[in-house]
Amino acid sequence: MTVDATTNTVAKLSWKAATGADYYNVRFRRAGTSPWNGILSFADSIMISFGLDAGTNYEWQVRSNCGTDSAGSYIPGPIFTTTGTSVCYAPEIFSIDSLTNSTAKFTWDSMIGATSYELRYRPKGGDFMARQPPFLWPWSIMTVSRSPIK
Repeated sequence: MTVDATTNTVAKLSWKAATGADYYNVRFRRAGTSPWNGILSFADSIMISFGLDAGTNYEWQVRSNCGTDSAGSYIPGPIFTTTGTSVCYAPEIFSIDSLTNSTAKFTWDSMIGATSYELRYRPKGGDFMARQPPFLWPWSIMTVSRSPIK
C-alpha cells in the first residue's frame, strides 16, 4: 500500500488489487482521531479530494469486497501528511467539573502539534474574555495539565 502523491488537500492512495474483489472500502481520518471518512473504489487506487486539511497527518485503511456478502478486514496503509502549513485544531474532548462558586476544573485532550491553549469564558449573557497563563481573576487556575496523546 502506498501514498503516490499529496498536495495541500488531495492524496492519491494505491494498493495491490485483491483477486476476486469487486470493489474496495477505503477509509481515512486525521491521525489519532475519530470517526472515519469512508469512500468506495472500484480500482486499486483512489484520489481523495475532500476532507483533507493542509499540513496534517492522516491514517487510512482499505478492505476488499467480493460481492455483497463477503468483506475482508481493513488493512492499514502508511500514514501520510498533506503539504502546506498545518491547521491548529481545537481539542475534541473538553469538560468542566468540580464546579463551585469560585473554582472550576477544565479538562481537554491534547492535540498533536499544539504548543499552547487559550481558554475563553464569559459570565452568562456577557462578552467572552480570553485568558492565557497566568490565569487571574475571576478564577485562578492552580494546575494546567494535558491528557496523554491517544
